[in-house]
Amino acid sequence: MSDPKMLELYKYAAYLISLILAAIRVGGLHFIFLFFIKVLRLDFTEKKLKKVSDNFYDIKLFKFFTGIKARNVNDVVFIQECINSGKIHPINFIFSGFFGYAGSKRSNKVDLFFVLFLSVSSLVLSFMTANQAKQYKKDYAAYVFDDGAKYYLNAQRILDSKKGKEIDCQSVSNITGKEKERAEKVCPYLIKNEPRMKEAVLDGINNNNRDRVTFTSLSLVFFAAFLILLVGFANFNSSSAQLRKLKLEKLRQLRLER
Repeated sequence: MSDPKMLELYKYAAYLISLILAAIRVGGLHFIFLFFIKVLRLDFTEKKLKKVSDNFYDIKLFKFFTGIKARNVNDVVFIQECINSGKIHPINFIFSGFFGYAGSKRSNKVDLFFVLFLSVSSLVLSFMTANQAKQYKKDYAAYVFDDGAKYYLNAQRILDSKKGKEIDCQSVSNITGKEKERAEKVCPYLIKNEPRMKEAVLDGINNNNRDRVTFTSLSLVFFAAFLILLVGFANFNSSSAQLRKLKLEKLRQLRLER
């Protein structure tokens, strides 16, 4: 069985990663606050302040809708024009907004190391929690002995978790050694018609299924974080390179026209 403290640590790690990624995706807490301010129709009266505030809101709103992080309104317009004309596709920006402004310079070695570290950590946590989920057999309660041996049981069957074989409680006398001692402890839950024992098995099944779902969910959260980090970082660098190239082409075209 898993350590409850470790389960809590896994949960907190998943909450933290999810919160950070969600906050980045929506444009930070400032944008959430500003969104509600706009809904309430509260705004600056001074023209310059209002213009700056509106520009900031438009940039954040663009990121909220597209996931693309732009540096200013001109970049927003340029990026949207490139998408509309088919020069660059929206799929190239998936998860890229987590890593910087679209069109920024290529990431350095420190950025690469940091992203790889987070990606590998998320993947390792995903495998660890998935492995923990496997320890919980669906619709069975787990009985763990002091020496670490574990049996799975429900209202009809008892299984040895290590060997996977079913224990025949009707012929316990034919079993010898440690297996007999263990069978004598778990078989009463199956053959005795005692309400307390039945309730204990049902509670164990419910707890087992709940923990199985919890670890499976945590594994999916960590794996999703791994994909977001890896795909986003690759898309950020490739889409930024494309945008820089398109900007240079536009500048050359403008110079020729002059």
